[in-house]
Amino acid sequence: MKTIFKNIAFFIAGIILLFFSCQFKPFAINQRDKIGQKQGKWKVWYDDKETKLYYSGRYKNNAPKGTFRYFYSTGQIQLREKYKSNKTIQTTYFHRNGKVDMKGTAQIILTPDTSIYQWLGQWEKFDTTGKLVEVHTYRNGLRIWVKFIR
Repeated sequence: MKTIFKNIAFFIAGIILLFFSCQFKPFAINQRDKIGQKQGKWKVWYDDKETKLYYSGRYKNNAPKGTFRYFYSTGQIQLREKYKSNKTIQTTYFHRNGKVDMKGTAQIILTPDTSIYQWLGQWEKFDTTGKLVEVHTYRNGLRIWVKFIR
């Protein structure tokens, strides 16, 4: 008799666990928490049918984390941003042929009224064949130097 009650208790516990696990969506995308902040994996599409991906990345407490990828409407990668723990962003822009266009470091400065995205340090510019053609230097988001490569 004890075995029957024990089995029924395990069965009911299993049903309850299954119910709650269906409510919890650890792999769901585009989720916001109770206060409206973005959490977890996000994907944004060019179209309603979700066939043309615009960007994908992860958020924690509304802040981008890890690698974000942006795409041209044709599907090729347009931009890759790697968010670092020191608040910088390793940024790479791509030509439509998939070759690197520009790469360098950026940062986001948050103020109570706005957020400012600015480039820092050296940025390398490449032609469509992948050849380095320019090196730009930025300080506080302003370009202060350009070196042309022959």
